Amino acid sequence: MRLTYKNQLRTLQAFAMAGVIGFMTACGSDDEGPEVMPAPTVSSFSPDSGLEGETITINGTNFSETSSENSVNFSSGVAATVTSASSTSLEVEVPTGAVSGPVSVTVDGQTGTSTAEFTVLEETMALKQQIDNSSSEAKTTSSLPSNIQYGYHFTALKSGDITDMAVVYPTSKDVTVYVWADENETLLDSLTITSATSFNYVELIDPIALEEGKKYRITMYIALGEDASYVSDVTYPFTRGSIELLNLVATNGENTAQFPKVNAGENYVAGFVDFVYRTEK
Repeated sequence: MRLTYKNQLRTLQAFAMAGVIGFMTACGSDDEGPEVMPAPTVSSFSPDSGLEGETITINGTNFSETSSENSVNFSSGVAATVTSASSTSLEVEVPTGAVSGPVSVTVDGQTGTSTAEFTVLEETMALKQQIDNSSSEAKTTSSLPSNIQYGYHFTALKSGDITDMAVVYPTSKDVTVYVWADENETLLDSLTITSATSFNYVELIDPIALEEGKKYRITMYIALGEDASYVSDVTYPFTRGSIELLNLVATNGENTAQFPKVNAGENYVAGFVDFVYRTEK
């Protein structure tokens, strides 16, 4: 078959177009661009609550195994320090200024945010700082009655848990401590704490739950009626963190309730109990 000039031109154009398409297809198959990594996910925390400075584990997927390549932020926008990393877990320190809420992890520009919220906690020590800050010399009385309960009434300003206790006393002894619901005189718990001459807090096996706005009383027995030392310039009521201390239970020889001040070198017997109260920040 003879091809006319027009037919030859059409054939050449077809071959040329096929070559261009083939070249473009070949180039496209060799140039797919950079690989896009999947975004990280955050599935859980362990534990799901903690204090500033404590280490927690964030569980999920698609984390970088290089700690510095993971950016962790709490809901306050405060960045956390990643101390250890794998593709499925990160160990981080709860940063100062963190607040309760979701936690996000960013890797290579992609961010995953938890659906669950991490709870940031804070602790209040009811008496320690108040007594440590006392500037006066301790006064002494010799007429403290024996076998009385010494303690104080207080209000929980937030719901939370008593997690630790300390009994300060001149000698080491087992002391029974009582925690009461003040409004209905219900005994919530009684437990034995070994005393020390300083604030030696003992973690409770079973924390004692308190309710916001409720009044409570915490007491311990004083077994002897000998000389006692007390601090004269700590006044009440006062607020310390999530606790408002209302008034003391026992009195000294001047008929005025005061915080005792323990001196291990002398025969002071009036001890006192302090506790750590943990609440959501």
